[in-house]
Amino acid sequence: MRASELTLALLLSTSAIAEPAAEPPGSIFRPAGGVDFGLGTLIPSIHAPLFHLGMRMGFAYRAQTVPLTGVITGGFGLDAAFTGGSTDSGEYGYLVRLPLTLMLELIHSQRSDTFSKGEWHHHFAIGTGGELAVGAACANGVCNYVPGNTYYDLVTRVGLSYSVAERSSVGLFVTPHFTFASNNVISTVVVSLGWTTF
Repeated sequence: MRASELTLALLLSTSAIAEPAAEPPGSIFRPAGGVDFGLGTLIPSIHAPLFHLGMRMGFAYRAQTVPLTGVITGGFGLDAAFTGGSTDSGEYGYLVRLPLTLMLELIHSQRSDTFSKGEWHHHFAIGTGGELAVGAACANGVCNYVPGNTYYDLVTRVGLSYSVAERSSVGLFVTPHFTFASNNVISTVVVSLGWTTF
């Protein structure tokens, strides 16, 4: 073998060693979390807005072969609504709720046709857990009280968000929330602005 052929063979073998093999398609785990704040209402209404603040932390499981991401998070927050006294409608009351919820979320991502560097994300989530709640709902002088205690809850969450940076998005979310308190079910619906990383 001539010297030039030997040199070429050595260069080819060196480049083959230096270039790692392409990783097979699979899945990636990464940290996940988010913050939501917004306004909502109780059902039936006490004619006062419900203020909502929620935070969550966990991890995401991102599929590389399909545009889906699974997220599991533990969340906590504060919901509060007050009316200062009886209203003209005769409906008034208050609610303070501190939820601690485990949520499972599925996120579908789609490249934006309008903005070349962004993605739209569709969020679908469901969760359950426990919460500390106290409240009262009054109508026409008859009040239904929720004694301060720990209760079970059920939460669903749907929304649409947009991201420019990879896997970090801002969007609008709708969250129905049900608290199972003794013989009562406290129902709320919140519309919130949220930031999510996944």
